Amino acid sequence: YLALGNASPPARTPNPWDIYSGGVWHFPNGAALSLADSTTNAHNGTEVNSPSVATGKIDGGMSLSSASSQMVTLGYSGSLVLYQTASFSAWVNPNSATAGNTRSIIGGSGTGDQYLELRVTGTNTINALEQGVASLCTSAGSVPNGSWSYVGFTWDGTTCNIYINGAQSVSTTVSGSFNARAGEAYQLGKGYGTGENFDRLLDEVHES
Repeated sequence: YLALGNASPPARTPNPWDIYSGGVWHFPNGAALSLADSTTNAHNGTEVNSPSVATGKIDGGMSLSSASSQMVTLGYSGSLVLYQTASFSAWVNPNSATAGNTRSIIGGSGTGDQYLELRVTGTNTINALEQGVASLCTSAGSVPNGSWSYVGFTWDGTTCNIYINGAQSVSTTVSGSFNARAGEAYQLGKGYGTGENFDRLLDEVHES
C-alpha cells in the first residue's frame, strides 16, 4: 500500500459469504465433521445420529446414512427463514432411493409450516417443494447415483428455477411464500416426512 501512495492499509474486504448468504457449510477436511457456518450469521449445525466426515467434491464433505436417520439441524433464525425469495445450492452424491422414497437435501422440522424443501426424488429428478403446501417445480433432468452433481435452486416469489451442473433444467411460474414458526428448524439431509432422509454425500451447501 505504501508503493501506491497510501499511508495505511486499505479497509479489509468483508467476508464475501456474508453479503447475501443465510449460511454456508463447507464441511472441511478433518478428523471430525465440522458443521461450522462460514458466514458471520453463525448458523452452526448440530449433528443428529452422528453423520460423519468424508471426502467431498471440494476438500471435505459430509456422509449421511438414511438407515441411521442421520441429519443436521440448523436451528431457527430470521436469516434462515425464507419468505418470498430464496436460493440454495449444494453438491450432491446420492445413493439409490428405497422403494421410490425422496431424499431431502434441505427441509424443515415442522409439519404445519411452509418450509422450503429441496429433494432428490425417487426417479432422481430434483424437486422444490413448499413444504406442507405444494410442489413448486421439478427438474426435467436427473442426477446420477454414486457421483457428484451440482444442484441449484432459485425462487423470486414468481418463478422457480432448478439448475443441474450449471444448466437450467426447469423454469416455472408459480407463486407462494415460505414460513416457519419460532423454535422450529431447517435441517440438512432430512425433510419432515417419513423416509425422506438423504443417503450418501453432501458438500458445499449454500443458502441465501
